[in-house]
Amino acid sequence: MKFCELNKIVNRQTEVKIKEKVEDAKESQIIGVLINDVLNKRLESLKEFSQQNKSKAEISIKI
Repeated sequence: MKFCELNKIVNRQTEVKIKEKVEDAKESQIIGVLINDVLNKRLESLKEFSQQNKSKAEISIKI
């Protein structure tokens, strides 16, 4: 096998591996964004709950 042919094969294999890693990274990024979104919504929910409890506590103290 000539060096040129061998080089083409190696380049193709490298290109395929790079594409696979890019796809894996994209999938990981998408999963990360989804997890972040869920956590942000949960945080907002907890903030609202905390605010409601604070308001209830203030009302109880006034009474």
